[in-house]
Amino acid sequence: MEALKDDGVAMIGLYGMGGCGKTTLAMEVKKIADAEHLFDKVIFAPVSSTVEVSTIQDKIASSLQYKFPEDKQMERSQRLCMILMQEKKILIIVDDVWEKLDFGRIGIPSSEYHKGCKILITTRSEDVCISMNCQKNIYLPILTDEEAWTLFQNKALISKDTPENIKHLGISISNECKGLPVAIVAVASSLKGKQEAIWRYALNKLKSSKPINIAKGLRDPYKCLQLSYDNLDTEEARSLFLLCSVFPEDYEITLECLIRCAIGLGVAGEVETYEAARAEVTEAKIKLVSSCLLLEADDECVKMHDLVRDVAHWIAKNENKIIKCEVEKDVSLEQGSIRYLWCVKFPDDVDCSNLEFLTIQTKSEVSDGIFERMGKLRVLIITNKNDDRLQLSTTSFKSLTNLHCLILQNWNLRDISFVRDMKKLQSLSFHRCSLPSFLDLQTDVALRTLTNLKLLEFKICDIESNIFEEIKRIPFLEELYIFKD
Repeated sequence: MEALKDDGVAMIGLYGMGGCGKTTLAMEVKKIADAEHLFDKVIFAPVSSTVEVSTIQDKIASSLQYKFPEDKQMERSQRLCMILMQEKKILIIVDDVWEKLDFGRIGIPSSEYHKGCKILITTRSEDVCISMNCQKNIYLPILTDEEAWTLFQNKALISKDTPENIKHLGISISNECKGLPVAIVAVASSLKGKQEAIWRYALNKLKSSKPINIAKGLRDPYKCLQLSYDNLDTEEARSLFLLCSVFPEDYEITLECLIRCAIGLGVAGEVETYEAARAEVTEAKIKLVSSCLLLEADDECVKMHDLVRDVAHWIAKNENKIIKCEVEKDVSLEQGSIRYLWCVKFPDDVDCSNLEFLTIQTKSEVSDGIFERMGKLRVLIITNKNDDRLQLSTTSFKSLTNLHCLILQNWNLRDISFVRDMKKLQSLSFHRCSLPSFLDLQTDVALRTLTNLKLLEFKICDIESNIFEEIKRIPFLEELYIFKD
């Protein structure tokens, strides 16, 4: 806080190893700066290992209640710089920086042009702080044994009344977490209220576990987080944990989207009603949050710590349930076992035979033929990221007979007859789509054949006819959502 109040310091670097609490400390700095009115505006912008300039720009702009009229990156950066220059005193926290950032590309003004603009970056590398010319570099060390034990006691609810055997085991387990808050919190939370035998098993597991194909400095947090995953007492919670990791780094997952995807993947198991399935997934989410494997974010959203997400991918690979996010890596290098995939452009050479979850977030047209190879697909989300709707061909959708959840966003759809073949479909959502008349579905087979469809949503859609008469034909529909602009 002293560095923030020092007029001679414009850029501060906070560095330390993954999981040591940099983001938590940065968020605390934001709270204090807001409470003490040190700045007119305090903005928090996550970056992550893959730099998406437009995403960072959008995050900063949304904090200022601003929406860009421009689409080109350079025009947006110029606009953002002008807006930030209008703030007399502003603090921008740039979280999770992995390499030198060009603030000019983003639109963040330098102190040379805006004396009232301060920047705090968090990173795992001191070299990043040096390369970005931070005037004050602050190292965040891991916790001492005493600090670690205090945090462990707090999260495991250890008090003076706790049996001595548990306390002794707790001290040993805390030491195995090697001073990393993210590991301590996850392990302690997973052991809270458990019997002594489980604590003893946890200690033995941590001592004997030797994660393979993991960098030496990450082995301790990996084995701690693996233990927390193993300690989840339901398969629903473990499946939901892996599902959450498919979303990109720092992505805030809306709870409703997560619930629909999880139900579509069968996380809730065999339940009679959508309401019951929703309750099952919500309970699993609560378990993950209470185990500190999932973080609650703003506006009914959840997110994953980046280290926890890395561990989830590692666990999934060990369980032959490979999860890939093409925003970060080339998924075409992996073959055969990809189960969950998030991509901006679907790779042509990927084996999709075991794919169960697919999200495509694109600014270009989607090749129609790609879906013909996806017989096991259960959840499909296709989003057009352009402002204007694009045409989406749905011819090969007819092969998606195992689909349980379909979400289409910002498309022009001329044909929706594909739903006739989706007998297992449980939820169907159209967001900002242009749709043909539902009357077209009455030939051959009507909506009444969708006996498993429980949820139907139209969000700011253009529809050619009154749909209510047709919706009445869906025999077991439980939830209907219609939103207008």
